[in-house]
Amino acid sequence: MQACIVIGGKSREDGSLDEIAKALAKGLESQGHTVDILNIYTDSDRKLSFYDYVIVGTTATTSFGGSIPEAVEAFLKRAGQVSGKRCLAFVTK
Repeated sequence: MQACIVIGGKSREDGSLDEIAKALAKGLESQGHTVDILNIYTDSDRKLSFYDYVIVGTTATTSFGGSIPEAVEAFLKRAGQVSGKRCLAFVTK
């Protein structure tokens, strides 16, 4: 199955999100899945409708973790049809 890990933090480069995404990808690949890691800032034109699994990772923009970057919402609006897909989201501080 095809899986996609979409990451996007407060800035273009977020080392902690990269590490988490790579670890998730390694685990999924060990189970026989094909995994692509997409950065919302550099892969803004990619569509997610091709994937069976969609994982979204981001960082919290407030102290109490109540908000995520607006760029994540904008990316998902342009990402095509994701309804009916198996999804997972995680937020880091």
